[in-house]
Amino acid sequence: MRTTERIGTDMKENTIIEQLPTDKKANSYEYSAIDRIIEESGLRVSLGMIEECYIAHTIQRGYLSGNREDLIRELRQNTDWRYEKIIGLVNRVKQMETKYPDYDIRLNEKLDYINSVMTTMKPFVWVDNRLIGVCNERSAYVVYDGTQENRLIKLADINKKDYSIAWNEGQSISIPQQRHIIDMRREIKDRIV
Repeated sequence: MRTTERIGTDMKENTIIEQLPTDKKANSYEYSAIDRIIEESGLRVSLGMIEECYIAHTIQRGYLSGNREDLIRELRQNTDWRYEKIIGLVNRVKQMETKYPDYDIRLNEKLDYINSVMTTMKPFVWVDNRLIGVCNERSAYVVYDGTQENRLIKLADINKKDYSIAWNEGQSISIPQQRHIIDMRREIKDRIV
């Protein structure tokens, strides 16, 4: 099971991740970025290390402090975890930090750009080599690829009346990406109709 699937579906209500306030945690579309970063770095992570990966991600993104004492203070102030449990988590995160990849400026800029520009209808997730999400615009639900530096590439429009898809013929879209877009369309239609 992928990290994002565990974060999104199997989380218990009292996890530290769920308790963090909005300004101290990443947006939901960044969960898939964690999987991609771990996969590309070759880091071997067990399912028991999900919280450690998430905390390392939030430190790299600047939501939480990288300083050990400040991190402990932030977690104590923003969660109801016991001090001993927080210390154990922070120690594991600090041990893992030597193996967890540093985010380069380009990755942080991509995540920041998507976060600042778009309010997504469906969060951006990695499908093959594209970061795909759906945005609610006036005339249509627009499917974008967010992997380009400081710009989004339109992959398709989903008609708001009949939910038909108009593909951008200038883009090569893989079969898994097409399936993902069709599944997102179905989810939007089911939610609205």
